Amino acid sequence: MKALGVIPARLYSTRLPEKLIRKVCDKYILELVWENARAARKLSKVVIATDHERIKDIATSFGADVVMTHPSHQSGTDRVVEVARKYKFPIIVNIQGDEPLMKPASIDKLVSVFAKNRTVQMATLCCKSSDKRQYHDVNVVKVVKNKDNNAIYFSRLPIPYFQKSREIEFFKHLGIYAYRRTFLLKIPRMKKSFLEETERLEQLRIVENGYAIKMVEVTQDSVGIDTLDDLNEVEKRLSR
Repeated sequence: MKALGVIPARLYSTRLPEKLIRKVCDKYILELVWENARAARKLSKVVIATDHERIKDIATSFGADVVMTHPSHQSGTDRVVEVARKYKFPIIVNIQGDEPLMKPASIDKLVSVFAKNRTVQMATLCCKSSDKRQYHDVNVVKVVKNKDNNAIYFSRLPIPYFQKSREIEFFKHLGIYAYRRTFLLKIPRMKKSFLEETERLEQLRIVENGYAIKMVEVTQDSVGIDTLDDLNEVEKRLSR
């Protein structure tokens, strides 16, 4: 089953300006993400989707295929949808441009779920964590899931709430999504939901509209770069 990896990349970000073209270990963050995606065996092609010439120039300098998308897009998903309309791969994988620690094996495990289960329309990754700092960090998204490994809810707040236990164990959501192309193209027609706008988490639009998101558990954690502290943490891990 052929899969297309799309890395949506915008130049400007509120909390950490121009984060995708900052360097870690002498490489652009975007470059590290692209290298990991290219190393995934289940992706037939990887493209970077952007609306900015500066991103395009940098991406082409390290050998990436770039698709220029419309500047009016409000989210990375919108950018991925535009690319999906051009490339008719049955599976589309939305790889976050600020997750340079995402392992190729994790990407492969995510894509594999579509061949194993024909009913899956959308899937994403999670990993177990007992890190109390992450549990209380609003920049770290948590997810609770049901017995069928479908997401019940995503939140920036600590979920589930451990009322009696001092020990915590939760599922951290990792920033990557995979879709059947036919399902992905339906998402722009879904109205923005109350929960999505409240938590500022796009995936809640899917949950609130009654669709299942399959959660695929991996052992390898990842770090989404939203702040300077995140950037320093990634640099530490890569330096090791």
